[in-house]
Amino acid sequence: SSPAVARWPAAETPLLAPLSPQPLGVNFKAISLRSPHESSFIPPDTVGDVGPTQILAAANGRIKVFDRTGAMGGLNADIDLFFASVDGGVGITDPQVRYDRLSGRWFVTAVTVDTPNTIVLAVSSGPTIAGSTSFSFFGFQQDLVGPTPNSDTGGFADYDSLGVDRFALYIGTNTFNGSGTSFLGATGFVVNKADLLAGTLTVTAFRQMAGPSTSTPGPYSPRGVDNDDPAATQGFFIGVDSVAFGLLDLRRISNPGGTPSISGNLFLTVPTTTYPALVPHLGMATKRRRLDALDDRLFAARIHRDKLTGVSSLWTAHSIQVDGAGVASNSGGRDGARWYEIRGLDATPTLFQAGTLFDPASSDPRFFWIPTVAMSGQGHAALGSSTAGSLFGADVSVAGRFASDPAGTMQGFTAATATATSYNVQSVDGQRWGDYSATVVDPLDDMTLWTFQEYCDDTDSWGVQVVQLLAPPPATPSGVSPSAVCVGAPSVFVTVTGSVIGGSGFFDPGPDTGGPGFHRLAASVGGGVAVNGVTFDS
Repeated sequence: SSPAVARWPAAETPLLAPLSPQPLGVNFKAISLRSPHESSFIPPDTVGDVGPTQILAAANGRIKVFDRTGAMGGLNADIDLFFASVDGGVGITDPQVRYDRLSGRWFVTAVTVDTPNTIVLAVSSGPTIAGSTSFSFFGFQQDLVGPTPNSDTGGFADYDSLGVDRFALYIGTNTFNGSGTSFLGATGFVVNKADLLAGTLTVTAFRQMAGPSTSTPGPYSPRGVDNDDPAATQGFFIGVDSVAFGLLDLRRISNPGGTPSISGNLFLTVPTTTYPALVPHLGMATKRRRLDALDDRLFAARIHRDKLTGVSSLWTAHSIQVDGAGVASNSGGRDGARWYEIRGLDATPTLFQAGTLFDPASSDPRFFWIPTVAMSGQGHAALGSSTAGSLFGADVSVAGRFASDPAGTMQGFTAATATATSYNVQSVDGQRWGDYSATVVDPLDDMTLWTFQEYCDDTDSWGVQVVQLLAPPPATPSGVSPSAVCVGAPSVFVTVTGSVIGGSGFFDPGPDTGGPGFHRLAASVGGGVAVNGVTFDS
């Protein structure tokens, strides 16, 4: 696939003009380390999601709700206190947030910091959050699910993921021994959603999805996969292969709403990958205060259906080190955001396309890391990440592609923040940055996208930025047939034709059988003409 590239001036400091197919809309800071002081944690583990009327953002140390314009709502809590009824008083880390449009509920998960630790869950009573009292809380000790003792007994379940679909919640973890010095394996937990909404916790564990040795490959840092299709029948975990680069591993969950079972590894060969490099940034105290880009793990995964083609696909992304041509290289000198679209999920999964957002500059390039990606119902996609470089502070990057763009390409990035400060919080080369980010589809219109990303919001401080990415506008009307209708005539079908300009287009997400429905295509006419209905053609 051909990489999408763009060059930027070396002295760039202001926000770039929008280059993304999705222009910026609402754009605000939700949580901060110092300005104002809301958390003491490094890194923050940036997550969030969007519901019909609210936005829920979380990080280590804080959970907050806003309306869809960014105005503060009724929940602004220390996240340890939020989970106090189930965390055993030891505190929590690695929060995850999802709004499930199929059930109209919010789900928040995390892990406690003791060993062996507990996975905690919060479930809202409905789509509107008034405060902590809007949630019911649950928890289970990770090594006590299923037969005991087991491969995870006495271990610490780390770096949890969360996927939600019609039938279940999918929580993936990496499990380490009590001292954190040895990888015990990757585990997936399937939580029955119907039981959970009824107040009962029913959990199935699938241990050793990836084992501790090269003889037991599987998905490392398995991501539970989101899927908002009301007709979905199977669930998934996905991760990079624990043994080999250039390989993704899927595990399919059958009967997730009953007695779940798991498939073997479904291997997908992808373009060459490698670990990302540490990230330089403007204002480093020394050349040994770079930012941590973690490893080649995936950061989130989401299945969505293109409502125009009817094709469902899985989108996911991770950070890798690349050279000036965007090819994975251990000496490439920059990090790129590699993304994937995977199809054929109900049969034999295949890689449909892959691309890499990167800077081809010969010196002092930008880095892109901790990316997440999502596709809208129109088939357009957006990718959010952090970005920095030796000439650039740590900011939020957003990039996108139209469904009609050549396969494997992503248009140039837009900076959603403009930091004027530097980040030198830790006296180490590889300062902890973020462990997560989130990019999601708006549950109301299936067109708008949102991303939750980390940036340097003040001197030695991180901030969690919420960015709305607006859908392309409707096609520009260019013709109407018939062009006139007699006064007093009965109902008449009128065909409106539009011109596509810069990715614009008519769109209707369809009836959403079995789901709550989306906002539908509408039309209005002046002069006292009543519109009785709209039929979407293309």
